Order: sequence, then structure tokens, then C-alpha cells
Amino acid sequence: MKTSARRQSEYWDNVAGHIQGSDAPDKDLVGYHSPYDAHVRRIAALLLDRFSAAVVKKDCIAELGSGAGLNLRYFARFTPKKLLAFDCSSQLLNLARANLSSVDNIEFIQTSGEDIPVPPGTSIDLLFTVTVLQHITDPEMYRRVTAAMMDAKPATILIIEDTRRPARQLTPHYILRSPSDYISSFDGDKYSLVMTQFASLTWAARLFGLINRLFGLYKQAEGCQLPKAAFTMTRFLSPLAARLDTLLPGKFGMTAALFHVR
Repeated sequence: MKTSARRQSEYWDNVAGHIQGSDAPDKDLVGYHSPYDAHVRRIAALLLDRFSAAVVKKDCIAELGSGAGLNLRYFARFTPKKLLAFDCSSQLLNLARANLSSVDNIEFIQTSGEDIPVPPGTSIDLLFTVTVLQHITDPEMYRRVTAAMMDAKPATILIIEDTRRPARQLTPHYILRSPSDYISSFDGDKYSLVMTQFASLTWAARLFGLINRLFGLYKQAEGCQLPKAAFTMTRFLSPLAARLDTLLPGKFGMTAALFHVR
């Protein structure tokens, strides 16, 4: 039987293959390359802006689940002395190398996340993940990964994940935990919660989910591109979804949480 780590690696290698084979203009967004992904990305970028501003020292920034390099490109603008890209997929790391070829202070490291091999002599100021932990559905693997993040001894940990109250597993590769589930994983003897924020995606998920079902997107593999007609419809509805989530927030959305070492 395959281990959870091996299944994760194979799954994301396949996603990387779909990204490489798509005609999407950008190859650094790991998802369906639909306006919904872009909408979620805008929310995540706003959270990154707010929460990274609370991290004073950014000499070494590391991402667990670096994907195709989109988030590390964002952090490269802070001109840190070192960037570390940790990912379980060799194919996604190859994509990230290509997308970040102009960044010369970055090191790419393949790991399941159950151990985080920090290079000798390196001290991480910020270790972050963006919608990565939600793909670890095996409870024991999740426990090992969150423990490894703390064992890497970063000064600050930032997580941004899709959340829902109550928690619910949607697919074998995707689980919606509650904000308190994530917070309790890190807030303890080693790290303390500094700040947190929830951004509703309830209406966006409903509207875009209807379109995704209509066009059969859920039957496609992650990394595939949305049909053009669906893309147009979703783009048209994005402002409405954003407005509804502001006025009538629901229980599903994106939660950011920042932890400092004690």
C-alpha cells in the first residue's frame, strides 16, 4: 500500500503535468486556472500583504508547498537574503525553477513535509503555507507535518487555508478543517497565536460551484484549464460574489493565522 507521502507526491506530479500541458498564460498558479482561482488568489494576496507586514525580519523566507513558485515571487520583492522552496513534487519544483529563473537567492528542496531539511547554518525568519495543509487529509501525516514545521524553528509561522465550521472532508485530497483546528495545531508551548483573520468565500463557492458543475469541471484533474465559456461567466460573476461575501459572510472561507515562537 502506498504511503500518504507517496500519494501526495504522485498527485502533485500529475497536477504539474496538467499545468505544463495547458494553454494558460501563467504557469505559476496551481489550480484550474479559472477566475475562481484568481478570485481566491486575490483574497490570499490581501492576507499575505497584511500578515507579512507584521513580520519585521525577512532575511530568510521559506514556503512549505511552494508549488509552481507564485507565492515566492511575491516574497522576492522584499529582497530577502535567502528563499527556500519546499515541495513534495519534483515536477512542481521544476516548474518553480523555470518561473523563478530570475531569482538567484532561492534554494529548491524536495520533501514530503514530514521533515523539513533546513540547510546548515540557516535560520528561518518566516515559514509559511498557502492552501497546502488542507490537502493533507491523513490525520497522522498532518500531525507530522505541523510538528515538522515547528521543529524547523522558524521565528514566525504563517498559514492561510480554506476553512469551514464544522470541519468536513470533501475529497480524498481535500479537507476543510475549522479555524480552531489549525490554531490548536500550532498555538502551544512552542508557538503562540499573534493574529488571525477569516475571509468568507461562501457565496463565491456557491456561484462558481454551480458553473463548475454545469461545465463538468469537477470531473477534470486539478491543473486543467476551464473552458472559455465558463471562464467568461465566472469572470462576470466575480464582483457579485465578492460583494455578497462582504455583506453576507458564511462559514466557509479562507483563514490566515500568524504564530510567533515563544
